[in-house]
Amino acid sequence: EIVIGKNVELIASGAFQNCTSLKKVTFADGCAIEAIGSHAFANCTSLLSVELPASITRVEPYTFAGCSSLEEVGFPTVAEIGEYAFSNCSSLESVDVSSALATIDAWAFSGCIKLEDFDFAGTSLKKIGGYSFVNCAMLSELALPEGLETIGSLAFYGCNRVTSVTIPKSVKTVDFCAFTYTPWYQECREEY
Repeated sequence: EIVIGKNVELIASGAFQNCTSLKKVTFADGCAIEAIGSHAFANCTSLLSVELPASITRVEPYTFAGCSSLEEVGFPTVAEIGEYAFSNCSSLESVDVSSALATIDAWAFSGCIKLEDFDFAGTSLKKIGGYSFVNCAMLSELALPEGLETIGSLAFYGCNRVTSVTIPKSVKTVDFCAFTYTPWYQECREEY
């Protein structure tokens, strides 16, 4: 276990990368860390859960990529999730997202095969990047929020349990094959 003290301002890129025995990261009360660098916890294959402090507003690219034991994540104030931030977190089931969440970059949750609880409706999403949820096999309902403007290429490709999708009127772009290989798309492809 690592306890991040309240005086820590930065966790540098790759700081704990490949710490395969790390199971828990705790941020001390009053921790006002300003940034966690890319790859900071990448491939920490024993890491089980993370609750980011309110001072973090962006999850950098690859920050938790390959954390194959990570089951739940919470981020109360994150507005942007970078590329590959949680890719291949194959045990990730639940993400407690911030209402401030506006951007999910490409490949952010790709390969999270157990992810089933993601409250899109409770966010301020404007953009879901390409390949963001590729092969998230347990997602079943996508109630996308009003205000969303862009759904990237292959964003939900291979999410083979998605049977219900709500696309708000605010969406301006649904890119190439965004919902291909979902049951919903198979039923609605004439309209899509």
